[in-house]
Amino acid sequence: MEVESLGGSRYFVTFIDDASRKLWVYFLRTKGEVFQYFKRFHAMVERQAGKPLKCLRSDNGGEYTSHEFKNYCAEHGIRHEKTVPEKTVPHNIMVWLKESTEPLWRK
Repeated sequence: MEVESLGGSRYFVTFIDDASRKLWVYFLRTKGEVFQYFKRFHAMVERQAGKPLKCLRSDNGGEYTSHEFKNYCAEHGIRHEKTVPEKTVPHNIMVWLKESTEPLWRK
């Protein structure tokens, strides 16, 4: 987002369950909040599903490549797959999501 939301957010992160296509969106003030929101998401999903989160697929953005993020995934048995831009279906889903919802969060 180029313009700040009423709540002060300039970014958002989305998590999509591959099997159900269920979507979670978190609005962020900084990209540095991604790890914090991922930990919340991880705890919530495991609590609701009663199953461990096995895999995280993301782009290779800096918010996903910190030692802290890598260590967290390793400690919790989460395989972290990094996509190649514009080459995979999950990436295309994310592009579609951003483009189709942009008019809603730009208001």
